[in-house]
Amino acid sequence: MAMSEPAEKPPGTAWSGLTEQALFVLVAILVPVCLHAIFRAVPTEEKMGVVQRIFYFHVPSALAGFLGVGLCALFSALYLWRRDRRLDLLAHASAELGVMFLTIVLLTGPIWARPVWGVWWTGEARLTSTLVLWLLYAGYLILRQSTENPEQGARFCAVIGLV
Repeated sequence: MAMSEPAEKPPGTAWSGLTEQALFVLVAILVPVCLHAIFRAVPTEEKMGVVQRIFYFHVPSALAGFLGVGLCALFSALYLWRRDRRLDLLAHASAELGVMFLTIVLLTGPIWARPVWGVWWTGEARLTSTLVLWLLYAGYLILRQSTENPEQGARFCAVIGLV
C-alpha cells in the first residue's frame, strides 16, 4: 500500500465518513474556543502567574495518556484471550494515543516545574513512573514496527501492553 493511500478501516468499523467529518468540524470549532478561554478569558493565577496556564494542557493530557495505556492493557488482555484482530488494532491505537499524550505530559511538566520548584525534574515517584510508562509504551510501538510476522508482533505487544 502506498503511503498516500488512506489506511483501510477494520471490518465492522462503525465510523462513517460523515461522522469523521462532523468530529473534525467540532474539533476545529472547539480548539480555538478553548485556546481563547485559556489565554484570554481565564484570569491569571496570583502565585504562579502565567505558568499556571500550562495545567490546562498538562492535566488533560495526563488523563488522556493514562486512559490510552489503560485501554491498551484492556484490549491487549482481550486480544490474548479472543485472538480477534480488531482488539489488537484497538490496543495499538490506544498505545499510540497514550504515548502521544504522555509525551505532552513529559514536556509540559518540566516547563511548569522550573519556575515553580526551581528545578526541571525531581526523582518524585509520579514523574519517574510516568517516564517509565512512556518508555514501556514507546518500546511497544517500536516492537510493533520491527517484527516481520504481524501475528507474532501482535502477541508480543499484547503481553507488553498488559504490563
